[in-house]
Amino acid sequence: MSAKSKALAKAKKALPKFTGELQSPILIPSAKAEWGPLSPESLKSEIAKQRVAKLDLLFAHYGIRPNDKERLPKLATRLAVDFVPGMITVEQHSSPYSAKKKSHRDKRWGIDRFADLVRDVDARGEKILAAIYYLVNEQPEKWGEYKGRELSLKSLYHEGKRKRKELSDWNASIGLWSP
Repeated sequence: MSAKSKALAKAKKALPKFTGELQSPILIPSAKAEWGPLSPESLKSEIAKQRVAKLDLLFAHYGIRPNDKERLPKLATRLAVDFVPGMITVEQHSSPYSAKKKSHRDKRWGIDRFADLVRDVDARGEKILAAIYYLVNEQPEKWGEYKGRELSLKSLYHEGKRKRKELSDWNASIGLWSP
């Protein structure tokens, strides 16, 4: 599978992460609605209101605080990393003859998986273990394999925080902006 195909598959996989109102489209009323059709101006206004309401949910989904002055650039970056093939990271596999083999865990827990865990736990705004128990039970398709092993996820969460800080420090050291 090519790197482009892998990136497109990752972008498609990111879509089910959204729940609740973020999973439901904004519905435009039909001309037969009981209160009558909307004018083009009022329709645009109604759609804009609904998008603004959902924008706060989107910030919360990505764990971006409402009072963060850099929240729009952070949101744009996180959305791009999730959905724009050119912004998605794909691990290149080295030669099968390379001296050091990666462990099974290394293949499953790339930086994106760590970032997902940290983002999901932090978005809950609870104590780490309480958030992890919630995620395991409420998002079984994503975290359900850790049911009964939530302490493992807690360790992985802390490892993800360390990796994120290392990456942020590295980006800062070479002059790159990081969210």
